[in-house]
Amino acid sequence: MTETHVVVYCDNCGELYTDPDGESICFDTRYQAIAFLTAQTVGVRWVYDGDTIICPGCHGAIRRAEHAHSLPETEAI
Repeated sequence: MTETHVVVYCDNCGELYTDPDGESICFDTRYQAIAFLTAQTVGVRWVYDGDTIICPGCHGAIRRAEHAHSLPETEAI
């Protein structure tokens, strides 16, 4: 008998989605994994946009890069 499980990895850095104890979470189907990630009530901070899955660390880094303010250039006195 062969069993197939779905695990979630960040498409940016490859981090594995785990439970609070650090164990990977196995889902029965892709649809179950997607439903879990997109259900905001479970407190999951991973982002799924319909194509890409991003972990909280990468999501924060991407948002900071997108909203970074460039400092004005100053001249030496």
